Amino acid sequence: MNTNADSPKSTQQRPSDRRAPDSRMPPRTKRRVLALSASSAVLILLGCCLMGISAAIAIPGLLEDRENAQERWRQRMAMADIRHIAECCTVFASVNHHYPLVENPEPVAFSMTTASGLKKVLASAKCCPDCPVRDPWGGEYSYGVAPDGNRFFLECYGSDGRDSTSIIPIEHLSTSCFEDDIVWLDGRFVQEPQGEQKKCSREEESPSSR
Repeated sequence: MNTNADSPKSTQQRPSDRRAPDSRMPPRTKRRVLALSASSAVLILLGCCLMGISAAIAIPGLLEDRENAQERWRQRMAMADIRHIAECCTVFASVNHHYPLVENPEPVAFSMTTASGLKKVLASAKCCPDCPVRDPWGGEYSYGVAPDGNRFFLECYGSDGRDSTSIIPIEHLSTSCFEDDIVWLDGRFVQEPQGEQKKCSREEESPSSR
């Protein structure tokens, strides 16, 4: 008996007859994808270049602003220290009837010493043990007193630590450089930073000598 005629035909393919679907991309589509990838890469590179240029322009300015802000803060701290030292000298004078004296054999308008020397005189009178000695830049404040002890002045040499005031000003002077001196005389600042401040060369300093 022929069983092939009675049994239904099998529609199942043999494993050997199966083929994987064609995953290859048509050439035209592939060219479009490559073109888009190249364009994206160019745009990314352009964006990175623009960001680098912007950073190169902005970062130096930000660093300069930060440095200027720190220097301005140091100026304010120096002025606060000078006020404190002046108060110490006033307390000393209220007890001794003269400001702290400095020995100087030569006849001068003001006998000079450092803040360390002034602090020793104040300490001998048990006055102001917390008297500031060094300014925010690391230099010492300067103290000058008249021979009779009735007048004194205080000075901070600014960011460069050098004395740029040849003559103590009588009239008030405003400075604009971080290197300029800060001077206190007769109970007030006669030379102080005001307005916008900047870093200056040596030729731009010393408003009292201009």
